[in-house]
Amino acid sequence: MRICDIGDTIRLEGSFEDEDEESADPTTTTLIIKVPPPESGAETSYVYGVDVNVIKDSTGEFYYDYYVTNLPGEYSYRWFGVGAVAQAGERKFKVRESAMDSPI
Repeated sequence: MRICDIGDTIRLEGSFEDEDEESADPTTTTLIIKVPPPESGAETSYVYGVDVNVIKDSTGEFYYDYYVTNLPGEYSYRWFGVGAVAQAGERKFKVRESAMDSPI
């Protein structure tokens, strides 16, 4: 699990392949980010082609640069595609608590 600090930008990457294991694009590509408590595990969804921060790097390769503001703890994110390619994958990263009263 990757560990980062408040104020970091972390690249969240997602890859998709067809049944022949060739890079391929889903019809719809979505990223969900779940933040740790005390935000009650709030989830936010981002869709490629709707949200400008979801970037297609190449066929089947997507990323989102997430700026860590001020909430330490364990984050989860899930990329999933539907339509032409139906796949999903989840990962986590951890944000360390800062010793500073105002880290940003």
